Parts: sequence; C-alpha cells; structure tokens
Amino acid sequence: MQSCLTSGPVARAQPRTANGNVEVDTPRVRGDCQQADGSGLPPEQNPHPHRTAASLPRQASFPRNHPSASAHLGVLRANIRKEQDLFRCIVVDADIIDVWSELFISPFGIVDNRDGEPRVVGRVIHGLSFPEDNSVNSNTDPSELPRIAFEHCSSVAREILRCKRKYPGRDVMVMTGDVASAYRNACPHRECVYMFAGYIPEDNAIVIDMFTAFGWTGSAGTYSILGGAVAFIHGSTGDGHHPFGFYNYHWVDDLINVTADVGSRCADIEWSLRHAMTSVMGLTAVNNHKFTSWSTRQKILGIIFDTKCCTVAMPDSKINKAQQLHILSTSSLNGIPLEYFNALPEPDIIVTDTSVAGACALVPAQKLALRYEFSADERLLIQAFNSGSDNAFDINYCEMLACAFAI
Repeated sequence: MQSCLTSGPVARAQPRTANGNVEVDTPRVRGDCQQADGSGLPPEQNPHPHRTAASLPRQASFPRNHPSASAHLGVLRANIRKEQDLFRCIVVDADIIDVWSELFISPFGIVDNRDGEPRVVGRVIHGLSFPEDNSVNSNTDPSELPRIAFEHCSSVAREILRCKRKYPGRDVMVMTGDVASAYRNACPHRECVYMFAGYIPEDNAIVIDMFTAFGWTGSAGTYSILGGAVAFIHGSTGDGHHPFGFYNYHWVDDLINVTADVGSRCADIEWSLRHAMTSVMGLTAVNNHKFTSWSTRQKILGIIFDTKCCTVAMPDSKINKAQQLHILSTSSLNGIPLEYFNALPEPDIIVTDTSVAGACALVPAQKLALRYEFSADERLLIQAFNSGSDNAFDINYCEMLACAFAI
C-alpha cells in the first residue's frame, strides 16, 4: 500500500479527549520526574512518566509578557476567548497560584497575521523558550520528540511529469488541503498541562493551555504523528485507476494531491482526503477556506507549480523581496562613495541639433562635426507628423535620435 514517510505507528487508534480531540503522550522533560502530589516515583515505575521536572524552577513572580501582548491586548483576549469556547484552554483567577503552585508561566506575544488587519487579527505566540536556560523548551528532552520525516517536495514534480507521460493530452490537476489549527488537534498528556500556562496581568487571569502550543519545540513532531496518519489513510485509499492508493504528499499540515483530469478522479481524491482528515481528527479538522480548487497552476509550499508549462517558479512577491534583500546586502548598491566626486574629470561637451533633413553633432574639444541624413522613409514620417498625423515622430523624438547618434 502506498503511504508517505511518517514516524511511528500511525495506523493504530489514538486516545481521544471528551470533545473528540486526540491525546498524545508529551515527551518528558529533563530531570527527575515526580508526581504532582510529590510521590517521587522514578520514570520506570511511574505509570504516567510525563510529569513535572526538577529542573523547572518554581517561579517567584510572573514573567512579563512581550510588549506586543499589551499593545494588542484585544487580539490576545479574542484568541484566548476563542480557544476557551472550543475547550482548548481554561482561564482561572491568578490567585489560584497559591493552590496550584506548580504552574509554570511563560510569556505571551502577538505576531501579525498576513491575512488580516494587525490591530484586530494576530497569532498568539506562547513564549515557551523563556527564560533561556529554564524554559519549557530548554527542558524538553529532544530524544523523546517524535522524529519528523518528510519526503522532498520534488515528489510533486515527479508525479506531475508521470501523469503527463501516462495521459498525454489531458490536463494534470493539482489541489491542496489544509488541516484547521493543525497543532491544536493534539493534546499533551493530562499530567503535563501545568507547564503550558500564561498570565494576563490586565485581567489578573491565568490561561492554562490544554493543546500543543504554537511555540513549543515538540509541537511539530507531535502533530506529525497525526498528519502522518491522515496521509497514511488517504494514501492507502484507491480506485480502479489507483489500485495501490492515491498519490498524496504532505508537509506538516499541508496535503497536496496530483492527478490527471480523467472522469471523477479529482472528486474521488478530494473526498478521500476529507474523509481521512475527519477520521483522524474529527469534523473540525477540515479547513474549507484553505482547500483549493483543482487547477493546472497551484501555489504549493510557497512556490508556483504550473503543470501546463511544466515549470516551477517563485511568486512575484518573493522575487521582489529577494531583489530588495540583495540590494540591501550589497553595499555598493546602497549609496555612492563620496570619493567618486573628489576628482571628477572634465566633462565632454557635445552639441546636437536636428532638422527635417537630418541630425548633427559638434564636439568642440576635438573640432569634430558629425552629420546624419534622414532616410526617405524618415523624412516622410516627419512630414506626416507635421501635417497632423499621430505617428510620434515629433521634434522631441528627433532630438533624442540626435543624442543617440552623438553617443
């Protein structure tokens, strides 16, 4: 059966929370693990080893949020409320820290969302890398993170060429799908959520995140198990034209499909992908806004694939950005050295003029005279313009011809 590269057993059933989301074991953090009640069981004897770490310090005070969180407080509140309504986080009074003293607070920040107005739309970043040496990320054991393995995107180009060879004269179509709030479909272990807390001083509130956070070093690897499961199910589904399964390529939360426009193939493949998403992560996993229509020209992973021209290219916006970065990084293009004006040579003076007969140039320093006689066709164009014709062969154009002739 065809499948894409994944890590770990992706076909087995995943445990789910009460609201249907998938719960995965969170990689343990460095240090000796102990239960929240202080039992101190070693990892090999503890049935839930992914618990608190001795190296995560108790915090004497709440860390300050990034200035962007205060500047865009409305955006932060709106995002937290949205997550709260979806049962992805809990919000409690900050005084609860007297009881839940093991809570580890990391700062919030806001980054602009390219799809909206920065004052009202933004992405919340949980600063799990702060402080540098005693953060959740620095204490996450990388050896326990799921290994991320993705096939190179050249696979898409090879599949396009294969379809064109097999079905000459048929359009090769490309479609991309996107998992909604990808990382937010996976839950950390219930004994680890105390490490994913944040503080909003303006509301005296603590936010406890119950899903893998955008900012945690293990989110991509944890989600890759779910993304791999979607790719496995979709790639193991076939029809009479795809007995070994549909071609599918996935990169984190992007899933790319390629097929020849024959019969109902496009519709069948799209149905299979949607079914795989909902089977693994539920109905809310399908992001309809980012399911593209089938097309011969598609933006995939930030680059443009054109199946008719058989080309791949950078978007114009990225080309312009690359050109600007090149100019900024090249000092000779950022200004003219003053030394160039220190000893300027004497200017070369050339006098030019034109008439209905031709153009001439005089070089006084060399006592040189140059003359160009207009051809019969050029003289006819000049006469026609002078008679009212709009052929642009006016005096200004003739003067420019004289300058070009002189050079």
